[in-house]
Amino acid sequence: MVVKDGRRGNYAIQKQREPQAKVVWVHVDELKRYRAPQHQVAEAKDQAEVAAQPEYVMEAIVDHRGNWNRVAEREFLVKWLGYEEEQNSWEAAANLNNNKAVQQYVREVKREKKKSSAVVKGAAEELRSEFIEADLLKWDPQSIVQKVCDRIGVNPSMVRFLWASPPCRTMSNAPYNVGRGEGHGYNYRDFSDPQRGPCCSRPECKYRQMAVEHDQFLPMLQQTFQEDRRRGLQYDFMVENPGACLRRRPYALLHNWPDMVQVALKTVSLCAFKHPAMKPTDLFTSLVDYTPRGETGS
Repeated sequence: MVVKDGRRGNYAIQKQREPQAKVVWVHVDELKRYRAPQHQVAEAKDQAEVAAQPEYVMEAIVDHRGNWNRVAEREFLVKWLGYEEEQNSWEAAANLNNNKAVQQYVREVKREKKKSSAVVKGAAEELRSEFIEADLLKWDPQSIVQKVCDRIGVNPSMVRFLWASPPCRTMSNAPYNVGRGEGHGYNYRDFSDPQRGPCCSRPECKYRQMAVEHDQFLPMLQQTFQEDRRRGLQYDFMVENPGACLRRRPYALLHNWPDMVQVALKTVSLCAFKHPAMKPTDLFTSLVDYTPRGETGS
């Protein structure tokens, strides 16, 4: 039975009718729902109130995640004294009573960041000439890969993989904010439209203008992949975007991709990869047999 609800899908469980039994923490992925009779529900509530909660003593902090620059968003992976590593848990600093251990870990992280930033700065100076900033919508889709390779001195035949992240500002579910968008209800896109078209038909609307511009990126990439295939370039690609609007656009539907471009749609949950965004993300990719696997599965 569950005696305590923890953070991020973790639950403390204990044997029913044994309030002195050991309490263990498990993730929701390890549980399945059980609909108990009403008398058992009443018993469980009583037991939860008196359940013997073990004293967790922090042995060490072994990792961190979240926005490091915001203390309230930092989380630490804690190794508990007397428990196996599989029972390590992510905790906010406010939940930890060993401030000295937290402060020591923070000092060590800052020290390492300072050392690595000096190394990265030196490496960045060497690589700066290989970074290119350009408005790709002004380039010919047939020559994008060729132009990039020319600028960094690489033969296009050496390209093995192309990663693309089209703008997600108008594509994610975040714009679904009623009241924004200059009085027409939604920001950027019309969420009453199954195909997630631009928010309105007014050409002067700045939200519509951005949605229309962002709708140009994937078709441009599709042309690039098609023309490069015709030229004999066989690199693999992956186009990443939130699992929201892009997949609904007519040009993104798999049967509307160019004939010479083999593509599959893979959707991953970033929380399975310990990514702070914890959102579903679509991957349009030529790696049709690729199966993304995170810490909790696919």
